[in-house]
Amino acid sequence: MTKRKRHVIKHDNIVVFPGAVQTLIREGHMFAENFQYEKAVASFEKAFVYEAGDEFALSAYAFALYELKDYSKVKNVCEQLFSMGTSLYVEIMELYITVCMQLKEYHQVESLITTLLEENVLPQDQIEKI
Repeated sequence: MTKRKRHVIKHDNIVVFPGAVQTLIREGHMFAENFQYEKAVASFEKAFVYEAGDEFALSAYAFALYELKDYSKVKNVCEQLFSMGTSLYVEIMELYITVCMQLKEYHQVESLITTLLEENVLPQDQIEKI
């Protein structure tokens, strides 16, 4: 018999059991779907200590943070999603613009919208929304 070698995550002096991070991310999604945003954020943040999140975990985390009105964190997560590339570009851009409005960063919103319109990257229905 051969032992299968699994990827072991170590953080400081803690060894994280295989599957623990995925369990935390699954719980985060479940809590978010059930409108338990504080628990969702806590689960995602525990998971992100050990592993960088993928776009779906990060986007769910961003929307949960938004519901908790933690706008500066939402803005940072959106920027992280943009830098890694996201298939949820339009949704994240809407969230990002909304958060910038909440943070009263009107000049940034104006330049973002101008750039989006000039580059013609949004579908027609999204342009009308903006």
